[in-house]
Amino acid sequence: MTTVGLPAARRLVYTHHHWDHTWGACAWEVEEIVCHEAGAELLSAEARRPWSHEYLRQEMAANPRLGPSFQARARAMNGWEDFVVRPADPHLH
Repeated sequence: MTTVGLPAARRLVYTHHHWDHTWGACAWEVEEIVCHEAGAELLSAEARRPWSHEYLRQEMAANPRLGPSFQARARAMNGWEDFVVRPADPHLH
């Protein structure tokens, strides 16, 4: 990684709860994650799901309306070993 003389990131701010704005947070080592209270509960629920390709397939079979979003999520993930949804810190929304 190239350094540009900036300090390391200390916090992430979720603009909203959509997966394409939150799933990459597990790659960051930050002290705090902040979000609006409207998305906090949704993110907490997302963090409790057993994410995997099999889980995505099962959910799409049960509810085909999830197809576009869950297919995009499946394409975005090569593996799930180090993946977790990181909800916002409870005291920061």
